[in-house]
Amino acid sequence: MLWLGQGWGRIYGTPAVAKAVVEETVSDGECGLIYEILKTDSTWMARPSPYSYTGSWQPMQFGGERYDARISDRNATRAKVYDAQDIVVSWQEFEGNRITDTIKPQSIEQLADGSVLLDFGRVVTGWFDIVFEKVPFGQEVTMEYLDHRDAKPPFTETDIYIGGGGSDHFTNRFHTHAFRYVRVKGAKIWYAKALQIGAVSSKEGATFECSDPRLNAIHDMVKYTLSCLTFSGYMVDCPHIERMGYGGDGNSSTNTLQTLWDVRSTYANWMQAWSDAMDSTGDLPYVAPAFRTGGGPYWQGFIVKAPWRTYLNYGERTLIYRHYDKMKRWLEYIERHSEDYILQPWSDTERRAWFLGDWAVPEGVDKGGESILHVNNCFLAECLTDMVQMARITGHPDDAEHYAEWRQELVAAIHRHFYHCDTIQTDVQQSRLQAGRMPALRHYYANGTPLDQCYALLMGIPPDSATAAAVKAQLLKDCHGKYRDHIAAGLMGVPVFTEWCIKERQTDLMATILRQEDYPGYLNMMDKECVNALMRQCVSGDTEECVNALMRQCVSGDMEECVNAFMRQCVSGEAEECANAFMRQCVSSDAEATNTLTHSRNNALTNTLTQSHNNAFTTWESWDCGRPGKEDRSRVHNCYNGIGIWFYQALAGIRPDPEQPGYKHFFIDPQPCPGIDWVKCTKPTLYGDIKVEIRSGKLKVVVPYGTTATVFPSTPRERTVEGGNWEFTIE
Repeated sequence: MLWLGQGWGRIYGTPAVAKAVVEETVSDGECGLIYEILKTDSTWMARPSPYSYTGSWQPMQFGGERYDARISDRNATRAKVYDAQDIVVSWQEFEGNRITDTIKPQSIEQLADGSVLLDFGRVVTGWFDIVFEKVPFGQEVTMEYLDHRDAKPPFTETDIYIGGGGSDHFTNRFHTHAFRYVRVKGAKIWYAKALQIGAVSSKEGATFECSDPRLNAIHDMVKYTLSCLTFSGYMVDCPHIERMGYGGDGNSSTNTLQTLWDVRSTYANWMQAWSDAMDSTGDLPYVAPAFRTGGGPYWQGFIVKAPWRTYLNYGERTLIYRHYDKMKRWLEYIERHSEDYILQPWSDTERRAWFLGDWAVPEGVDKGGESILHVNNCFLAECLTDMVQMARITGHPDDAEHYAEWRQELVAAIHRHFYHCDTIQTDVQQSRLQAGRMPALRHYYANGTPLDQCYALLMGIPPDSATAAAVKAQLLKDCHGKYRDHIAAGLMGVPVFTEWCIKERQTDLMATILRQEDYPGYLNMMDKECVNALMRQCVSGDTEECVNALMRQCVSGDMEECVNAFMRQCVSGEAEECANAFMRQCVSSDAEATNTLTHSRNNALTNTLTQSHNNAFTTWESWDCGRPGKEDRSRVHNCYNGIGIWFYQALAGIRPDPEQPGYKHFFIDPQPCPGIDWVKCTKPTLYGDIKVEIRSGKLKVVVPYGTTATVFPSTPRERTVEGGNWEFTIE
């Protein structure tokens, strides 16, 4: 039996069609003989499906499924045969989704309107499976899916079940939801579960753990998020609001995703979609499969970056050879839109809109103006760097020379157009001038954002070491001062800033940024559920009992003061400010306090706190989600997952070698970090698992057989070792 759904055919106006052939290969001792066992043809039967769609497959309108149990399976007719001779078809290179986990509800709550709210404890991308107590014939049951408790349309989706008077069991078949909560109305529930669907499982792949539970929580959140986003042969931006294969989101997260799992087939399938989407001029949409969305060159350039990164992480050259001509055509398109070697903004078309730089940055970060052109041209310089290598791999030395010369001219042009050296006009500087002292100078590119600065440094834009040192100093000064040691980047900036921190060994800076508990930050995302729980207690009038329970259990003096503040704010009516203050105290490295809270008898609130700080939830589409006056967006998204490689390449120190890709040879160069006493990591490769453990001044490494590793590279203690178990002393 085949279940056929239209999928993207609903956008392109194609019917649900399938061609299937099952063959068996039998060896006769010398060669294999292929026998056809089964194929689709005019003898097949088709019947009406009880499933139909409730949405349009447009962004924010995906809807869900309607299941009409009244439709009988007895009205079968001959299947219709379509003539597809004039249709060009790209075969699916992805093995298919699988059920990676089954999750039961963590709580079931009866709501005032008679509906029931099921909380699965974490966001799930997949199907909902439910058995109702008998539903009367023709009665309608709705199932609304929410990625957070307060989500409202259009950020929710809905399935509908219509009773048939018999056994009442519903499971999704053609629609994948993203949800933590399901609101069921119209029937009593006998049994319910969520089925996690995807290409990868968060329980598999690379692992990381260190002595700082806050960093562990961020790592786990990023890993779990990517497991929710990787399915159906590509990596989506979010699974429920847009469900698009954005190239920008892909560029932002590819290194993290490919570090965590073997996703070669996903990238083979996704790259074919990008190749199919290119027009005759070399222009591309910003997503593949193609759909009109917003983006910029960073989104289109996925066609260059994905093959190179797949080669770097797996040693796989297939995508480079297969799509080299398309990469070259895209760069020809870019060249036609450049003046004085600087890529210029282009007009909107029927297939794409906008010309973006960084996206979804925190409040106070200026991503407009010069920054847009600057960061896009830095990205172009990065693409040209990769194209030089890929031209050599594919045997195109003239192309390699052209791309190298182009890059050299582009780097010089970026410096000419976007470098600034200004006098800092502050009261302090004015006093220095009056005192006859030289004023300080501010060295920066474009708008001087962390992305503007670190991308220029990574691409070697400063023409000399003195300029590079001055730009780096300004970047560090702004990170600590202007941005208060908080994240100051978006979709494009997070992976670039992460790469710079790894290269420059800025572990203290990155760890400080990640440990911030307030806006903007990763822990702030996890803390939001804590705030919501406190707010709900305020509204329900249970605040005093809740706080008293926490005070009885709490062993932290800071927590007690915070609770007292919370009590005072509750009385004055400023509950939100109080909740924010309480939230800042929630993330505590005090193991005794955490353990006490975990075992608190006040489960209604304490379990929420424990889950918020110890379990992997998912990263958001915007740092601003849930902030007053800000538009709400997806709570499971691909904007900020580029941070994931920092745990493996900086703290564990495992880095691939472009000269021997796929971890045939790799580097082990852990970077010490204040506040971290030990690190334990496993990194799967095609040769086996790389294992690193750092504890008590010792570095233990497992090198897979068939590979080599250089430990402590570029230091007097540098040593290259072969497969086996090794131990080194960390000085």
